[in-house]
Order: sequence, then C-alpha cells, then structure tokens
Amino acid sequence: AETRYYNYQIKAIVNFQRIFRGWKGRIKFAEVAIVYYRDVSKEYYSKNHVMRIRHEAFRRAAIARENLKHKMATQIQKRVRGMIARKIFAGMKLQALIARCAVYVQREYRRRLAMLKLQAMKRDK
Repeated sequence: AETRYYNYQIKAIVNFQRIFRGWKGRIKFAEVAIVYYRDVSKEYYSKNHVMRIRHEAFRRAAIARENLKHKMATQIQKRVRGMIARKIFAGMKLQALIARCAVYVQREYRRRLAMLKLQAMKRDK
C-alpha cells in the first residue's frame, strides 16, 4: 500500500508539473505570438506603405503624362488654327487685291470712255 501511495504522489506531482509547464508554455507562446504578429503586421504595413508610395508615384506620373498629352493637343490645335487663320488672311488679302484691281480696271475703262466721249463731243462741235 505504501508503494501505491508513493506512486499516487509521484503521479500527482508529475501531473502538477505537467499542468504548470503547460500553463507556462501557453503564457510563453502567447508572448511569442504577440511579438511574432507584431513583427508580421509591421512588415505587412511597411510593405503596404511602400506599395502605396509606389502607387502614388505611378498615379502622379500618369497624371503628368495625361497633362502633357493635353498640352501637346493644345499646341497642335493652336498651330493648326494659326495656319488656317493665315490661309484665310492670305485669301482675304488676295480678294482685296482683286477688288482693287477690278476698281482700277473699271476706273480706267470709264476714264477711257469719258475721254472718247469728250473727244467725240469736241470733234462734233
């Protein structure tokens, strides 16, 4: 009976050790898990921050490219409008020249007719 009681006590002591070590292990694991998850989340958020910075840089570059396209289109439109305006102006100058020439021709024609009539009147007197 004494050995049975001794074995019972040994078993109880071993159970207490097992329970205590399991409890200490769970506490230690919880501490390690907190540190691990803290490190993992730091790494995740730092990578996320880097990705956000890259995305912002890419977005700014895309906006700059879009603005450059708009500026280039504006320059092309400006130059084309200038060419069209110069062409229209050259046509207007040509029309004005033709009108002046027509007026000159009409003036000379009427002057010549008037001179011929005047000469005819002088001759018929």
